[in-house]
Amino acid sequence: MRKVVSLALTCILLLGIAGCGSKQEQLSDVTQTDPYYEYIQTAYEQGIVTGYENGEFLPDRNMSAGEFVKAVATASGAEEEIFEARHWAFKYWEYLDKFDAFEGTEVTGLRQSLDSGITMGEAARILYNMLTNSLGEVDVSVENPGALIKGYLTLDETYLEAVAQLYAKGIIELRQGEAFVQDAFLKRGEATSWIVKVFHDELRSRNNLTPGGISTGADKKFEFNERTLFIGDEFMYQLLEEYMIPNGLTGSASYMAAPGTTARRFIGNYWLLEPEAENNYSVCCNSIYSGLSFAEVLQRMSGKFDTIIFCVGYQDNGNLTKKHYRDALKSIQNYNPQAAIYVLTIPAVKDGGNENVQDLNASIREGAALLIQQQNANVTGTVEVLDLASELPEGTYNDATLLTEEGLAKFYGFLCRELSARKN
Repeated sequence: MRKVVSLALTCILLLGIAGCGSKQEQLSDVTQTDPYYEYIQTAYEQGIVTGYENGEFLPDRNMSAGEFVKAVATASGAEEEIFEARHWAFKYWEYLDKFDAFEGTEVTGLRQSLDSGITMGEAARILYNMLTNSLGEVDVSVENPGALIKGYLTLDETYLEAVAQLYAKGIIELRQGEAFVQDAFLKRGEATSWIVKVFHDELRSRNNLTPGGISTGADKKFEFNERTLFIGDEFMYQLLEEYMIPNGLTGSASYMAAPGTTARRFIGNYWLLEPEAENNYSVCCNSIYSGLSFAEVLQRMSGKFDTIIFCVGYQDNGNLTKKHYRDALKSIQNYNPQAAIYVLTIPAVKDGGNENVQDLNASIREGAALLIQQQNANVTGTVEVLDLASELPEGTYNDATLLTEEGLAKFYGFLCRELSARKN
């Protein structure tokens, strides 16, 4: 009996946060004219936020830290938690704390903190921490944010990068003349829009500093989202490190590239994603993958990716066979049987350093064909070879594997064009 009474009291106190009883189909005070309608409706339908007992959402009411924490945790995949004496939102706070979501903020699991209003600065830092630590998104290049974000130069240091990144990625939007005030309390409607856009990148604004949509030339946009994975050696490393990352073109994709790796070494657990002599002390990967092997990343992120771009073959090319490529691609497919895997052919370099490139590309094509022929019945994805070699003539190289700016642009444009054509 005590548990029933306790739950009833909790529901009375927390109407509008966790909700009790049947869910209404429509919030009575949120209409299509509301600036945050799309985000509130999405969050409401997915159970990220709920309305009050009278059917209202009250988008202009301040959101408490507890409400914000529960909404972020729920959007991140946390299951409904049983309320406990410390605070109804403590279990959600505890869930987010595993991702260091509160680093740089004063939001704690104590009742006083969770009952207080969430400020714009704290909300931005929490969401930025989740983008980085949970979703694995990389920072984009943001030039002179102080000239573009009103109030930016008054922010505490702990909020600077968070606000710039969330604004650049189209998560935070400021109305004309509106400033970002770190200590201002965040309203329920605006807070909900931020949360939804963190976990639904297709709903992010495309009008900020570095749009999530990437122009491919023919009035089309292609997004490398969180279900995309780049894998590679020298060529992919240079594309990512010198072109895509500095220009904010990776979107929310995952990536791991290291000079010196080969199709034979790729599937071994000893080839770690950390600087060492074998890879010229150069590695390019999301921070959450640092120190792992290629194989360990695939294992830990099993089932996450539906688009995988594989470009490995510069090193050891004279000794690579179709079976080496079949085995490497199979190791990828085993962990992502639903994914479309795009295997790139390898261009010949200017100094002829990979003189066996024709034989190598034959092995790539034959290895992909062999995998398709032998793949398991549970595989629903595809394997396709994309001819990068024909896109990069020798004139796009400085020397050896060093692509010119033109070569990098051609490489990037090739990927956008080919993947965009297959998505449409």
